[in-house]
Amino acid sequence: MKKRIIALLCLLVMAVSLTAVGCQGKVVAYKRGTPLPVYKTTWRGIDEDEFIISGFIGPQDFYAGIGYRLPSLITDESYAKLAEAGINNICDQRIRYDDSETTDRALTLAAKYGITYLLPDPIINFEMSNANDNVDNVVIPTAEDLAARMEQLMQYDSFAGFHLRDEPTSNCFPKLSEAVQVIEEARVLAGDETIQPYINGFPGGGWNQLSNGTDPEMNWDKYIRGVADMGIDFLSWDGYPFTNVPGEIQSTWLNGLGQVKRIA
Repeated sequence: MKKRIIALLCLLVMAVSLTAVGCQGKVVAYKRGTPLPVYKTTWRGIDEDEFIISGFIGPQDFYAGIGYRLPSLITDESYAKLAEAGINNICDQRIRYDDSETTDRALTLAAKYGITYLLPDPIINFEMSNANDNVDNVVIPTAEDLAARMEQLMQYDSFAGFHLRDEPTSNCFPKLSEAVQVIEEARVLAGDETIQPYINGFPGGGWNQLSNGTDPEMNWDKYIRGVADMGIDFLSWDGYPFTNVPGEIQSTWLNGLGQVKRIA
């Protein structure tokens, strides 16, 4: 009798599950494995049909903590492991810019393993100038000066572009737009229009956070549209959708994807 009850419960659960699926009314109109059309952005060093998987902040040369200096992770082993994991781009690298040997080592090892860099650079230095608070103090180089720097970095196959700013507030947008325009002009002068400017937006927040207190009407939709209006080739924003439940993600991630897709 007990086995029959369990069997009936199993059948009941199955029936409820099938009913729930049937009530959703959502039909997938393409077969499994059929690729959907997508827009493509060409990055220097990455084929246009290759899916870009970026790592934020690459292996560092200097680590310090609790009174100890840890050994450099800019090593062959580190980059081999990144490549094995599927990483083909590093979109930030807080290396010591006064140490050209460190920069050379990072870019050389990345090239060896087919990894590209979006590099923050002192010649166009939003990230290092704490631009959210001091945006008026950011100096934008001329297209000619920046093109000369590009040509210097283009000796490395791993150089893909410049990391301009992570999570800028909207008061930075005019200066960032100016920087993007200069990069577009400089990459023409340098002879490679696949060099990319990188700006990564906030995942959400109130008007005070998004605008650094400068625009009470700021919301995330307006913020992302402001990032898009700078003229960059792709939209990027932070998102931390994973929960403590295996296989579960927050719905805000999918909502954000849909919203950014519409804006893009």
